[in-house]
Amino acid sequence: MGSACSSQDASQEPGGWATTSGYMMGQTQSGSASARRQGQFKKCQLPGCSNPVHVDRKSNKVFDHCCRGHAIQHQNPPQPASQSAADISDFQQPCLLPGCGLTGSVDKTTGVSYDYCSKAHAIEAAMRMSGVAPKMGSTTTTIDHSGLRAPSSGGDTFLPPCKHSGCTRPCAADAKTGRIHGVCQTHYSGAANSTTYIVAGRTSAASSTQAPARAAMGGTVGIIKISSIAQAAPPPPSASSASGRLTRPSAVSSGQCQLDGCAKLSAINTSTGERYDFCSRQHAQQAKNSGKAGPFNGGGAFLAVPGPAVCMLLGCAKPQAPGYDHCCKDHALAARKYIPMCTLRGCAKDAWFDPKRNQYSSYCGRAHRNEGERVLQEMTGGSGGSGFRLQELDRSHQKYESVKTQFTSKWQKGNVPTVENIFLIKMPMGVVDKYLAYKNRVGNERRRFHGTSRASDCDFFTGSKKQPCSSRTCVACNICMVGFKLVGTTKKSYARYGRGLYFSSVSGKSNDYADGSEQRRNGARYRTMFLCNVAVGKAKVTEAVDLPDDQCPGKGFDSVVGNKGANLNHDETVVYDEAAAIPSYMIVYRM
Repeated sequence: MGSACSSQDASQEPGGWATTSGYMMGQTQSGSASARRQGQFKKCQLPGCSNPVHVDRKSNKVFDHCCRGHAIQHQNPPQPASQSAADISDFQQPCLLPGCGLTGSVDKTTGVSYDYCSKAHAIEAAMRMSGVAPKMGSTTTTIDHSGLRAPSSGGDTFLPPCKHSGCTRPCAADAKTGRIHGVCQTHYSGAANSTTYIVAGRTSAASSTQAPARAAMGGTVGIIKISSIAQAAPPPPSASSASGRLTRPSAVSSGQCQLDGCAKLSAINTSTGERYDFCSRQHAQQAKNSGKAGPFNGGGAFLAVPGPAVCMLLGCAKPQAPGYDHCCKDHALAARKYIPMCTLRGCAKDAWFDPKRNQYSSYCGRAHRNEGERVLQEMTGGSGGSGFRLQELDRSHQKYESVKTQFTSKWQKGNVPTVENIFLIKMPMGVVDKYLAYKNRVGNERRRFHGTSRASDCDFFTGSKKQPCSSRTCVACNICMVGFKLVGTTKKSYARYGRGLYFSSVSGKSNDYADGSEQRRNGARYRTMFLCNVAVGKAKVTEAVDLPDDQCPGKGFDSVVGNKGANLNHDETVVYDEAAAIPSYMIVYRM
């Protein structure tokens, strides 16, 4: 009795969340195992993000954000144009490629303004500078000279005009390195020999310890290196600390360490929100000693040379393995957005990955698996090939809460009863094999409830006996021994949609058929109900109160699903093959 087109109703205990493991930032807090477990219900503090916060699997710290990127964005939000005009608006301009009417790209996270609308136009501009026209299929594009000709150059050039205030000369270009500077040769040479930076008509004093090539080149061309990650050229540094760590306005920082070969994110001062140029003090000192602060040597230049593709895991600078996005299997797994968590309640560790089966376990290790799969007692019924086992689950068992939650949340008919016990049913292998073969053939498996009856002397679940009666006349025990059977079904059970096996996603609906299982103890009423796995296959969906026999299920269908509507108060799922369903759990509840 359930909807075949809806997702499985099984309520699953939360097992993980979207994360980039190992690279989180933000305020942290630690606590007991249960408190850490609650970290997955705390939402990321970045406005607009609904992901759970990250919990470090080694230190068990609970972070304020789901990932390092959101921590950076929250601590250093992009400034409105009215508040950052001195840092951003001076460098914004239309795309410099002739014939393109778009404006330069702007990184909304960092506030960086680029000179080109896209990476493709930046590459094309560099190719035009070298006199090579890019090809589009088999047709060579026509080079447009007009947009790149400097007004006073008097010649045919492909270089943008100098960005120095009042200068119309073309920007200087280095034929050996392929770099295009942000200013003309005159201003480039003059500024390189001075200690004054020229930035959009403004000047600022520079430290004498700066390398001459680093000093000068007012403005920025934007994209400085074409690689797997587009990087933006920030304006010249405003100060140099004693340690060699250079600082710039955070709104225009690229967010990546400026030391050649390092792909880590630059550090952030959590007190002031200021972003540094380097990921660490060591890299800042190395850049100072080498006279280079990163891949942009010369302030306003960009290098249109394809760089090697690096591992897509944040913070890894190793090259990608051939044909893959990551350098190794471990980094590919770490970059996954969903890493399941140990399902034992109170544990916040990541689940163990089984390399042989290439999938995650339900637990972080063997000890938690043994604890999580603990059963209170095991009862047996039947004999020989029809023998079955009932395992009473401990409340800490990983499957207990899932079954209980599905039962109580799907009652939908007045007061919800109390769940007393949950038994895991171990069916005979012959019955299980038939079900698996049918499920693999038709698919569309669902978890549905089924109410039934039992013999009056089969009262093991009330405490009077410790074993099921195993009688052939006991419907519940018979289902556990040989599975569901269509033989012996009464007219009451198939009045709507023909002779079949009836199930529902609503536990309260199945309770209407469980009155024959009721037992009394100390004045309380106890009933039992099955939670079954049902292979629905292709379902005939209807809202009719009943169907003729030739349409149950009808040609081309495996089952009938009666949806809730004017004729049905609750849904019903009907299958017509004995192998289409198998009981998985027996729920004992007190009315």
